[in-house]
Amino acid sequence: MVSRGDAPPHARMISLQPPHLANVHVKNVEWERTQVGWLWEWAALEQGMVQWPYLASVLEKVGYQGQYAMEDFLAPGHSKEAAMSYLRTAGTDFREILSAASGRDARDGLGERVLRAV
Repeated sequence: MVSRGDAPPHARMISLQPPHLANVHVKNVEWERTQVGWLWEWAALEQGMVQWPYLASVLEKVGYQGQYAMEDFLAPGHSKEAAMSYLRTAGTDFREILSAASGRDARDGLGERVLRAV
């Protein structure tokens, strides 16, 4: 299990795991230093610590063909429609990241690999 994906040494860990990788959970966090210490909070996919374009390229490089589960806890909770719209946009954004990492069109089989969850 790789719990942080913000540093290059994790690329080495990922490269050793292809037979054991079955599912990648996609989420992000950011840290803030406060008077009581460091606190984290959920962040948008492209705004947190995890460099998803870099990690996606590493996963593509090692031949990862599994699914990606979107776990974006910033989805609005006031209505089901708003949450689904937000998650559809997040899924589209992540498919674009995968497309850039793989050199394939975002519509070329990548859709089945990105699951939406909250």
